[in-house]
Amino acid sequence: MLRSLGHDPELLNPRRDSPAWIGRRTAQAVLDHRHGDGANQLGAPAYSDTTGYQPRNAPQVAGAFDPSTVADPAHWTPLIVGGRTQRYLTPQFAVMKPFALSRPDQFTVPAPPAYPSVRMASAVDVLGGDAAALDPDPSVAS
Repeated sequence: MLRSLGHDPELLNPRRDSPAWIGRRTAQAVLDHRHGDGANQLGAPAYSDTTGYQPRNAPQVAGAFDPSTVADPAHWTPLIVGGRTQRYLTPQFAVMKPFALSRPDQFTVPAPPAYPSVRMASAVDVLGGDAAALDPDPSVAS
């Protein structure tokens, strides 16, 4: 795109006060400011966890999920898929300084109904108790 507008995207040292110089300085200022936002962009590896997060529930094999072994149904349960256990990728995002919001929880949606609860049981009844209705077969066209 830059080339189509007559600009050189490879330009590392643009002429002072040129549009490219202003753009590069502005971008660098934003990047420098955001490096301290808590996302750990410069971590090794980039965005690695800084919180020490540990799931509340033990991992379970996908396809053999046993709800009776879930310690806290309101929290995530890692799955073991193909012999590899899922991990929570960026738990530090819950405490990082937001970019365009005034606070991290500004637009947080309400939590689903507690489990077990009357409201959750009603939702299951509406679905006819069919857990498969929650995870339709993607190979079937709707």
